[in-house]
Amino acid sequence: MPVRQRTRSPWWVALGCAVVVVVLTVLQLLRQAGIPSWQTIWAEDGAVFLQGAENLRSTFTSYAGYEHLVPRLIALGSVPVPSTQLARYFAVAGALTTSLLSVSMYVLSRDLVPARILRAVLVLAVAFVPAAVGENLASGAYVNWAFVFVCFWALLFVPRTRREVALAGSIVFLAASSNILVLLFVPLAGVLAVKRRDRKSRLVIGAYAVGVALQGTVAILASTSSQIGKSKASELPLLYAVRVLASALVGDKWTRSLWLDLGTGVAVCATVAIVGLVVFLTCRTIGTRRWLGLIAVGYSVLFFCYPVYVRGSLALHLTKDSFSFAGARFATLSIQLLLSGILILLSGARMGTTAKRAAIAVVVVQFALLAVVGFRAANPRSAGPEWKQALAGSRLACAAHPKHLVPVAISPWGWGVQLSCSRIDR
Repeated sequence: MPVRQRTRSPWWVALGCAVVVVVLTVLQLLRQAGIPSWQTIWAEDGAVFLQGAENLRSTFTSYAGYEHLVPRLIALGSVPVPSTQLARYFAVAGALTTSLLSVSMYVLSRDLVPARILRAVLVLAVAFVPAAVGENLASGAYVNWAFVFVCFWALLFVPRTRREVALAGSIVFLAASSNILVLLFVPLAGVLAVKRRDRKSRLVIGAYAVGVALQGTVAILASTSSQIGKSKASELPLLYAVRVLASALVGDKWTRSLWLDLGTGVAVCATVAIVGLVVFLTCRTIGTRRWLGLIAVGYSVLFFCYPVYVRGSLALHLTKDSFSFAGARFATLSIQLLLSGILILLSGARMGTTAKRAAIAVVVVQFALLAVVGFRAANPRSAGPEWKQALAGSRLACAAHPKHLVPVAISPWGWGVQLSCSRIDR
């Protein structure tokens, strides 16, 4: 008689996913040193999205020249939340959304990265690369950067069921309508649309196209654009080598120390190590994985250099006596894409079984070590101000002028949100 293969109950799978999501969410909330993330409201979460949340028209209002659909939707959910709980709401909502994206990576990377342990690395990479603690942490405003990373994998994914179409399609739509940089995936999506003939894949690409159309419409109609700072193209290679390559190797904490001790030597060593690894794996890999791995590495460079140049590379300027963690969101995304490229190439590399297992073990241990060492760190929110204290001060102003809009201080210092006294007292 044929032996029946045991299949996991959908309920057990759902329960397991729910537990993982909760654990990942809690861990994200615990990463911020100093004042906890759930006691602070970050810049745009308050000054832009919370402030406009009670006006439904703000959902499709541009900020910095483009549409931010997911952050706007998160802010809309804050309308019935008591004012004293708003900091907790935005921190938990941002962390929870990121955790859901993290779990989806296990499915989206299934075909290109068959090894489960490597897919687990990709799941954790969404929120736990060391650079993510700087800006991409428990924030509704910056959750769109996690969407950009997962969008890359959702476009490459070949769905087999309607649920998988819904999963990948919703991710690419929300990503494209939340961060204008996702338009850089248009050439990749175009090639995939030509190469793939199955209806399910084209539905996902169609969802991406709808998101791009929405993003493009809002961006064209925008009355403001993203501010262009001072930049030097000649600085970009050094910045990428230090902020991305070195951080991918040793983490942010050690990168800063090594930069201050060794200077450009850190950039040279990191470049030689990473480029050497990519070249070695490329020579060992054939077929689709070779090109997709190299595309991911290429996007790692593009998604760092382009926004840094547009926003202003001088804000990230490195000197022999100083090291700035500004622009951590750009570095985080680039590290995630670089890691993706390496894992795709490693998965397709022609190597002996023992050698491949050893290589996978090295990658997993190195990632785990960096994630643990860089788990908890200070960032611009660590110094506050605490939301409840700021709210208490604003209530005093409301007592004198109950019908006025009152400023409430948020992180980082110098930022604030204008709220009505009726909202503050809710």
